[in-house]
Order: sequence, then C-alpha cells, then structure tokens
Amino acid sequence: MRIISKKRIYSKHLEKGRIYKHYDSNGGHPALIYYKNDKKNIYRALKFTHKDGASRTMLKHNIEPNDEGSTYVHNYPIEDKRNSFSSSKWNKNLSVHKEDKPLINFIKRKNK
Repeated sequence: MRIISKKRIYSKHLEKGRIYKHYDSNGGHPALIYYKNDKKNIYRALKFTHKDGASRTMLKHNIEPNDEGSTYVHNYPIEDKRNSFSSSKWNKNLSVHKEDKPLINFIKRKNK
C-alpha cells in the first residue's frame, strides 16, 4: 500500500518587505508584509489608507512618491491568510520613507 503525502503546497510569491494589495470588507488597501509563514499560511502586514480614523496614525511622508495627500497607517498589524493578498506586487512604486520607519517598526512589535 502506498501512502500519499497530504502536505499542502502554498504559493510563495509573496515576499517580506514588499507592498501588496490586501482585500477586506472595505475593498483593497496597500499592505506591507513583514512576516510570513508559508507552512501555516499566516501573513502579518501593516495596512495603509488615505482616510483619517481613531485607530490610525498619520505618516510624515506619503507612501506614493508623486502624491501630495496624507497617508495613515493602522495602529495594529493585521494577520491574515494568503488568499487575502494580491498575488502581484502593487503596481505603483510605493515605499515607506526613512523618517517613517521608526513608527513602522514600533507598530510591527505590537501584538494583535
């Protein structure tokens, strides 16, 4: 009798440190993935938005280089599965400015 392995194969296209689109009930938002575990299908990310809110902090610089508007980051990281993120990188050249990295690193250390 032959035993077939039930090991799941997950798509490993997502990279840490890259910005992907995260889909939720409000639509799609850019999200910076900073932790991934492909075996358990767990991804942790920071979500960005253009709307102000109670649980959001304004960044000093926008993540879109050509946009003059303000960008906010959620105060707590999200933890979600692979199918909640887009398979391709964000089309625009989005990046976090070096003056905003201490805030980003502080939020990364928070537990959900």
